[in-house]
This record gives sequence, structure tokens and C-alpha cells, in this order.
Amino acid sequence: MRYEPFFGGGAVSSSAPDSRHRPRLRLRFNVNTRFSPEWSGGFTLASGDPFDPISRNQTFTAFFQRKPLNIDRAFLEYTPQWMNHGLLRGHGEFRVTAGKFGYTWYRTQLTFDNDLNPEGVSQTLAFQFKNPVFKNLTFVAFQLPFNEVSSGPDSFLHGGQIQTQWQLGSRVRFGGYVGFYDFNRADPVRAAQSAGTLTGNTNRNAATATQFASKFGILDVIGRLDFTTWSARWPLMLQFNYANNTRACTNLVHIAVPPACDPSDRNAYWAEVQLGSDREAGDIQFGYTFIRIEREAVLGAFNFSNLRAPTNVFTHRLNFGYQAYRNVNFTFTSLLG
Repeated sequence: MRYEPFFGGGAVSSSAPDSRHRPRLRLRFNVNTRFSPEWSGGFTLASGDPFDPISRNQTFTAFFQRKPLNIDRAFLEYTPQWMNHGLLRGHGEFRVTAGKFGYTWYRTQLTFDNDLNPEGVSQTLAFQFKNPVFKNLTFVAFQLPFNEVSSGPDSFLHGGQIQTQWQLGSRVRFGGYVGFYDFNRADPVRAAQSAGTLTGNTNRNAATATQFASKFGILDVIGRLDFTTWSARWPLMLQFNYANNTRACTNLVHIAVPPACDPSDRNAYWAEVQLGSDREAGDIQFGYTFIRIEREAVLGAFNFSNLRAPTNVFTHRLNFGYQAYRNVNFTFTSLLG
């Protein structure tokens, strides 16, 4: 159960008040199973607007009408033992995931919202090392169709990520991640937003009703430090995420009457600190995140859904969590921007 008040930023008039009060619910039902040593899979049913891929929240509205339940995930995963114990000789693990699945790569909500589940195929090759410092090297690739049509060319997201894990002393772990997201033919996203068949984030990228001013080839770099402090209940996490759209404003040549677009508005930043945990009864967590997203830095249809605007925005996020019981959590989040 969730309550969301909004203050400021709206038109000051009797017909458009400067505040909003929105109660919401979220329901998820998960099933996961292993069919054999090599095959596993599962599915998730979730509440929410079926036209909104970045939120499972369902607003209390529509005159007490029944609320939809959707297929949120449905996937298979293949981990070939003949390859992992044969060609890789137990030094690595290869797996393939197909369907509509949870993220196979590491990211923050700067680029993709936590509630979005991509669909397509992904491959992961991970190596573990006994080195006291360098612990893991992982390669992830993914091919994700997001607009398949019979009347023209399809739209795909192709991408990949290199992941590393390091042990920097007895109390510090570091994760380094470099990825690239190549959106091929993203304009159908904008057309769907205008037609109302893709809801969620309101567009803030430079665009006409059917075309973006930019193409989107996003370089995504993340560094994360995890510290073991004086108490196991008070871990400290520091994280920085930088994203750069290497193709900002490069779609203008395909637009008859192009909108204004500044190619320097291509950078996004996410700086986060979290202290505490939310695993056991009585746990407390505090956090702060600074978020700055320039107008063309990311494709705004798919990133953090709780921001005032998906791009062309800066935001301070404050969060507090209390684990009242093992399975009951209270969270307060404030977004100021």
C-alpha cells in the first residue's frame, strides 16, 4: 500500500490545483522452478496499467472498477552443464535467458526503472577467481525487441555490459560496470506515447509528435563501494552512475520541421549513499541520492518513474526505511527537484 502526495510545480488555478494526493496498491505473485540441472524458469503476475511498462502500482481510481492483473514476467533459463564443466572446466558459467525476465545486467534507475522487465534474449558468461583482490569478471549481452510489426522494420535494443568485482581489504568491496545500450529505431516509442498506447513517463526528450530529435546510444558507467562497518546491521553503500547519450540530436536530419535540440545536453549523473539494511526485524536504513539528467541523456520512456520528469531535471531523493517485522517494511521517500 502506498500514498503519494505531490506539492508544487502545477498551474495555480482552481481547475489545476498545486497539489495532488494519490493512494495506490501493488500486487505481485511469483512462481519460479527448476525443471532439471540445466533448465529453470518462472512467471510473475502483477497489478498496474498494462500500457505502463515502468510501474506495477495501481491507483485507487476509476469509480471502484476492477483492477487489471498482467503477465509481468515469463521466462526460461538454460545453463548448459556440458559447456560449463566441459569447455569452461568449471572455471566459468554460461547461461541464456529468454522471454520477459528481470534484468540480467546491473543498472540504476538513471537508465531503467526497477519495475520494467525487458523481453527478448540475454547471454551471460561469468568467471570466478581465487585471487584475493580480483574476484569476478562477467560479460552480459542482450537482444531485446521492443516494437515488432508486420508493416515495416522492427525496433530493437541491443546492448552489453562488462562487470567486475574486487575485494579491497577485509571491509571493502568494489563493483565496476561498463555497459552500452543501442536503441535501434526508437521513433515508434514517441509515436506510441502520442497515441496513448505507451503511458508512464511523460516525454521530455526533444521530439515532434512521432519522432525524437535524438537517437539513443547510451554509455553507462557505474562504480559501487560496499563497506562492512562496526555492525552487520549497518552496512554502508556508495554508488555513482554516469550515463552519456553518444547520439544526442543526431536524428534531426530525418525530421522535416526539426525541434530545438542541444547536443551538449547528453549527460546524466546518479550519486547515492545508503546506510543500514532492511533484512531483519528492527533494521533501519537511511539514504540520499542526487540525480541530474540532461534532456537528451537517456530515453525518458523507460527510466525512473517517480521523478517529476524523466529528463531535463535534477532531483534530491531522501529515503528512510524501517523493518517492523521480517515481512513487514515501512518506507518513506521524498523527491525534491
